[in-house]
Amino acid sequence: AITLQNSNIKLIGYKDLADNKFVKAGYTTNYGIITFYDDSKKPVLLLQIIGDKPEEDAKQWLNYLAIVVKSDTQAKEDESIFEKIKSLFIHTTEELPGVWGDEKDDIILNKDGSWWINQCNSVFSNETCWASDCDKNQCCNKAAKKILSNAGATPTTRIIIAQTNRSCEDTAGARIEYDDNGLTFNKEQFEEAVQIIDISLKEHKLPIMIGVQHPYWKKDKWIYKCGSTFNNPRATNHFMVIVGKGYDKTKKMDFYYFYDVATSDKTSGTNRMNKLWVDTDQHSIKGDVSTQDKNDYYIVTDVRKNQDKIYNLKNDK
Repeated sequence: AITLQNSNIKLIGYKDLADNKFVKAGYTTNYGIITFYDDSKKPVLLLQIIGDKPEEDAKQWLNYLAIVVKSDTQAKEDESIFEKIKSLFIHTTEELPGVWGDEKDDIILNKDGSWWINQCNSVFSNETCWASDCDKNQCCNKAAKKILSNAGATPTTRIIIAQTNRSCEDTAGARIEYDDNGLTFNKEQFEEAVQIIDISLKEHKLPIMIGVQHPYWKKDKWIYKCGSTFNNPRATNHFMVIVGKGYDKTKKMDFYYFYDVATSDKTSGTNRMNKLWVDTDQHSIKGDVSTQDKNDYYIVTDVRKNQDKIYNLKNDK
């Protein structure tokens, strides 16, 4: 017999597959394969994984089965094959329960991702913001609004929860950079925004459009970038859509699932690991950027109500 708790099939990284005698993974043009062997080298279990990307699917399932989990050691071990696995979402041991169904109490709208569209979709090709290179495309606002439209909603009044305290004045619409956090958070607006998001998800069953600040790591410091002159607040330099809510028992924090439009890959854009964490102490909502470099993150700057919807907010004063 074989058990998934067997230490022989707990690998440091995907690189260890080459020398491990108890588990092997491979793929054909049509499916991925994971095979388990006993002490006498006899195969005792074979998993055939049907999907559109056999190689990636096989590797991803090694993670789902907790054979390879995310860690600093894993990242270092797999550094030599990073280009081959960078498109995978490698989960930590703590994250894996969520992959396997601990979402039963979560609110998740549009589970099939049918609302999602990316910012470089050709539907926006006649817009001035559009570029065929998705990394250079700036149609995130229009893509987020399109997702809302697909869900039957229209974004309207915004609640600003974070603003830059650095000057964003410019005449050419350039996105001015600055090298410290430079954001201030408003407690009252933060609490109002959280209520609005929750009401939309729980009562209206509709997603919510948000603006975010997307800083990036440059050499040894974070670089924050002012958004376009058309954005209010100017701290907003990207737009996304919140589509669900959950609670992490390990972190003891609420989080929101979001759709990102800054990728041409639907799996990445709608992935369940796209989470924005609600920090009630800092009055902020922040999350990792699963579609970008692992050091990147998002900070929610504004939340937009949906048109013609009633929001009965609680006032705790």
